[in-house]
Amino acid sequence: GFTSISMYPKLWAASGLSYPDLIDRLITLALERAEERRQSLTDYLQASDTPLLPNP
Repeated sequence: GFTSISMYPKLWAASGLSYPDLIDRLITLALERAEERRQSLTDYLQASDTPLLPNP
């Protein structure tokens, strides 16, 4: 958790990463992962020529 008593952000702070920097890093990693997943899906669909949704 990310409450005022949570150990997770405190452990990162002890390692030298501040709470705001931790949040920025987590957001950056999430955005990078989302882009990688989007690109993987796009590559798959282009390679397989499979529509995302079937035509009715």
